[in-house]
Amino acid sequence: MAASLIAASVGLTAVSMISGFLGSKKASKAAKKQAAEEARIEGLLTTERMRQLDKEEDTAYGQTLAAYAGSGVKATAGAGTPQQILAEQKEEFGYERQITQDVGASNVAQSLQQGRAAANAYRYQGYANLASGLASMFGQVADYKMYKAGNTPT
Repeated sequence: MAASLIAASVGLTAVSMISGFLGSKKASKAAKKQAAEEARIEGLLTTERMRQLDKEEDTAYGQTLAAYAGSGVKATAGAGTPQQILAEQKEEFGYERQITQDVGASNVAQSLQQGRAAANAYRYQGYANLASGLASMFGQVADYKMYKAGNTPT
């Protein structure tokens, strides 16, 4: 009777241990997949923001040209020539593009790193559960052997 209870207990521990380990592996893969999807979406958002910047730059260029080309519009002394203003606008949009690209790349890298960290945490939790399950199984077997020998298990 005691042997069958120990065998059932060891069997249940083994099943629990294996299912926990496999669940951790599955969660690890899911974390990596989610991080890759977040990185892909961040890349799309950055690309769209860059496209919007291009449109804004084109609009600003057209507005600046229209303002200077309009009848009777003259540049003020502090404003500079139309070429200087256009060059300044181009430089500002260049800075904004660079910042947008850098932030987008950083967000992609951060998403991927968080995914790797989560995947590692799940994976190592699976190993810890596996080790704990094995220790429990060995303890149950040792307790049974002590019981059979007439000693009281600890």
